[in-house]
Amino acid sequence: MEKIGSLAFARLPTFGGWHLFLLVAAILLAGGCRRAAGPVKHVVSGTVTLDGKPLSKGDVIFSPEAANLPADAGKLQDGRYTFRVVGGRHRVVIRAVSDKPIVTSPVDPPVYESIVPARYNDATTLTADVTPAGPNRFDFELTSNKSAAK
Repeated sequence: MEKIGSLAFARLPTFGGWHLFLLVAAILLAGGCRRAAGPVKHVVSGTVTLDGKPLSKGDVIFSPEAANLPADAGKLQDGRYTFRVVGGRHRVVIRAVSDKPIVTSPVDPPVYESIVPARYNDATTLTADVTPAGPNRFDFELTSNKSAAK
């Protein structure tokens, strides 16, 4: 024990040289460098058109029907997408908005109009079965509310 004034402190062992190196090496080895095992993901790809024309940009979201797995998403560019998702049956959500805001405010972020009908996003009816054997290519031909009314 070492006394400083009226307080007493326990003396801790000190490490130096090789002892410190061995201690650090043991901690690193004990912690391991392994990645946490997670579900196997598979590449999905495809095209998305709206009324026969490729959607220039947006998001494609694959949401597994297995409740304990998170959704995977990828960007849609020039009507094409490619990204990795877990295997199994998925609900597919497609989102895209107009280039110009429909509501602007000096204090709130701008609001953009969705150009994809709700039946393909919030109330999606789209599904996909992702399998290890592949090819896991899913093309979605969407129709707008305007074309459905014709």
